[in-house]
Amino acid sequence: MSADAAAGVRLGKCFVMHVNNQYVRRGEIDPARFFILADVTREATALQQEIPDRVSRMRRILALGRAPGIPIGPHCSAPYDCEFIDHCWKHIPEYSVFDLVRARHEKVAALADRGILHVRDVPEDVPLTEAQALQVAVERSGRPHIDREGIARILRVPRHPLHFLDFETIGAAIPPYDGLRPFQQLPFQASIHVQNGNGAKAEHLEYLGDARTDPRPGLVAFLAESIGSHGSVVAYNAPFEGTRLSELAEAYPRHAKPLLSIRDRLWDLAGPFRMGLYVHPGFRGSWSIKAVLPALVPGMAYDGMPISDGGEASAAYLSLMEGHLPPAEARRIARALKDYCRRDTLGMVKLLGVLQRAAGVR
Repeated sequence: MSADAAAGVRLGKCFVMHVNNQYVRRGEIDPARFFILADVTREATALQQEIPDRVSRMRRILALGRAPGIPIGPHCSAPYDCEFIDHCWKHIPEYSVFDLVRARHEKVAALADRGILHVRDVPEDVPLTEAQALQVAVERSGRPHIDREGIARILRVPRHPLHFLDFETIGAAIPPYDGLRPFQQLPFQASIHVQNGNGAKAEHLEYLGDARTDPRPGLVAFLAESIGSHGSVVAYNAPFEGTRLSELAEAYPRHAKPLLSIRDRLWDLAGPFRMGLYVHPGFRGSWSIKAVLPALVPGMAYDGMPISDGGEASAAYLSLMEGHLPPAEARRIARALKDYCRRDTLGMVKLLGVLQRAAGVR
């Protein structure tokens, strides 16, 4: 007997309705085009024979007097973080072999099975990639690895004036404005620091949408006014900013030339850290600006800021878009958004200075 019949319900067909990520909003949302109705009857029917065994296993687990012993692994965070991570990972140090750069789970699990949890304790006989070996060596010595020649070589690329650029975005399931697809990243904010020479004081410029109208037209005008036709545009993990600039150029073809010029002049400040030219014990295997900046520029951590990461920034702007906040709270959130985005670009100015000093660039 099929699973649906055993439950007392006979199903004719089985469908999954999901968002059409190729839908482009033009005017009011068209539900018939916004959603896709996928017939999964064949797939569901093929899986029905597994249901009795799965239900049986679930009942056995529910009857246990203690939590089942499930080994930790990639499933703890894929596709989403498990709610029991704090319980299952409580014996793992904050910085552990699970943080080894691009390490396969099998390698890390083998180390953990041997009781090797700290990065500094990885034995010499364990085969490591160059990046992993460097990470272990830096942790053991407590001293940074600095490839001065490599850094100097890569610093020859950017040209003044330097424009340090950072976007903040939202990616709503329901496109809030025309021309957007579901989940497409919509830039609502930008911070720019402009520096005319090595070590020179950087001028700060900023833009934040009003949360009532499409922020893109104002952002496009801000970029065109703030970034000239000469000089490099510095971003941290530049492909993200590059993609946003390409999307803006496509959406606003009249402004495509300056936008694509900005995109084509992007220089990625994350490169020296991603390439292992500068590795610090405080990075803990990461080249994220959230790890790199506080390690190299004391006093510029994000901890304690009202908004301290991109996810919080997105949620804050969405709350402004809803339009239900008291004016004082809306102003507080707008100020916090500006402070957060400014921290990113000012941090980039500081990090470039660290690299220049390390390489002896004047």
